Amino acid sequence: MNHVGWNIRDRYGRQQRLGIMHSPRSGNLMVYLNGQIIHVEFKVFEAHSFSFMLEEEMMDVDVQKRGDKFRYNCQRNETVDTPLNLDRRAKAAEERKKSRRSNWIFGLSFAAFVLVATAVIGYLTRETIDPEAGKSTIATLAVVQRGDNYWVTPTFEAKAYNDAMRIEPIGVHEGRTTRYEQLPLTTFGMPIRDGDQYEIYYRLADPDNYIVQYEKPTYGQLQELLVRAQEQLRKSSYAYSRRESNCRVTAAYRLAGLEGIGKLYHIETPPVPEATLDSVQYRAFVSRDEYRFLLDECLGN
Repeated sequence: MNHVGWNIRDRYGRQQRLGIMHSPRSGNLMVYLNGQIIHVEFKVFEAHSFSFMLEEEMMDVDVQKRGDKFRYNCQRNETVDTPLNLDRRAKAAEERKKSRRSNWIFGLSFAAFVLVATAVIGYLTRETIDPEAGKSTIATLAVVQRGDNYWVTPTFEAKAYNDAMRIEPIGVHEGRTTRYEQLPLTTFGMPIRDGDQYEIYYRLADPDNYIVQYEKPTYGQLQELLVRAQEQLRKSSYAYSRRESNCRVTAAYRLAGLEGIGKLYHIETPPVPEATLDSVQYRAFVSRDEYRFLLDECLGN
């Protein structure tokens, strides 16, 4: 299975993950965006080109074959007359007109700028204080069970305002402890364990005011989550083999990201009213055609 991906930004500046998965054996080629399949090509055994729409953007894909190796290229088509490209050209023409008009204004204003530069630089370089400013870093979670309750405490390297209202390191900071009446779960359904590491966002004015961003595990934490989901499948009553459990978790992650891992982890969780993570939801997830497609590709079926 060949797998390539690109980080792209849409017209609104949002970063997205675009990727291609291609099986030279079956010829099936899938294009996915943020883990969701958006285009499928079949019987791609030789060099091949095709286009697809990504929201308002026309994308061109070029598949080259050299020997038994494939290479993939994906880029925007900004020459075809799509509504988005026509709008871009109109705006570019307007910008060129404005640029010519403003060139002479710039020349006149440059001298005035030089005169006030010193004062402006002095103003801009002073440290401004934003009481709502925050910072992201990596937190290590400590989980302690006391009776029927669980206590989760994040620890992270923090910075904060000092008495002079300047930002400086304050060293390792132990955040407030949160009590859970049952096994604590991440936002995507995986149990939180002692030593887990996720990104955390905290206020510089008050490091105890934070949010653990469970959707942003460290790379090592992500690998650990994949292993935990595989172990859960192997020890279930289905007794999946190591290879099949690996393929099942890989397919779930490619299809739905962290939420897919969470679905698989609850393979035998008894259903309860209004639950979103239980054995019923597991069966519904693994019955999806997209999931079966990815699983079969991994298993070579």
